[in-house]
Amino acid sequence: MRLEEARELLPLYALHALPEDEVGQLEQALQAYPELWPELKALQATAADLTYAVPERAADADLKAKVLARVRSSPTSLPKAVEPRVLTLPSQPRVLWSRWAASFAAVAAVLLLVWGGVQVYPWMEWARAARNPQAKMETLVNEKNQPVGRAILLPGGRTLVWTQLPPPPPGKTYQLWGVNQTDHVGLNTYRGGLIAFNMPQGYPIVHITEEKMGGSPTPTQIRAFPQQE
Repeated sequence: MRLEEARELLPLYALHALPEDEVGQLEQALQAYPELWPELKALQATAADLTYAVPERAADADLKAKVLARVRSSPTSLPKAVEPRVLTLPSQPRVLWSRWAASFAAVAAVLLLVWGGVQVYPWMEWARAARNPQAKMETLVNEKNQPVGRAILLPGGRTLVWTQLPPPPPGKTYQLWGVNQTDHVGLNTYRGGLIAFNMPQGYPIVHITEEKMGGSPTPTQIRAFPQQE
């Protein structure tokens, strides 16, 4: 795993939302790239601080209202079968898992907002979906069979896709496709990163192509598809 790939996975690791098969790879990368330890320590320390500080944290009124509404509607505990994963770092206090679980939605929202300015709510949805025992998790690869992302498919068709594809060229965009054994249907266009959408019934496979701006009625340049088991 390259340095930048490992760095981009740190927020998911800190939120315990990294897929199981990538946890070991990232932990090996942390040994190979010791310069990442301060970044991970900062993420985990921020999470620990926010766990205790979120109720008193000053925030924009609209953002605060949205976050609090999300927290109230989120479960305050996780399934008992799920065990926390905490990377022990020197001189870092251990955060009680029960306290973390109770504040998870708020911590995830504020932490990810602070760390890189990413979209908050899709990542909260990703973290919850990754813990759904009925979710199907897939690795997305390019034509060279190199991992470029992950997909989570939930019962009912809700689908989340996260990719590390480079930004599309000028005048181009990425397009999602629902695929089955005999047909395909064009879905959202997007710029890469994380996206959540509803997959039409009967299309259990997600593909990503590069198309002209606005999308295409038929797929042309394939960029990501599920890795064959």
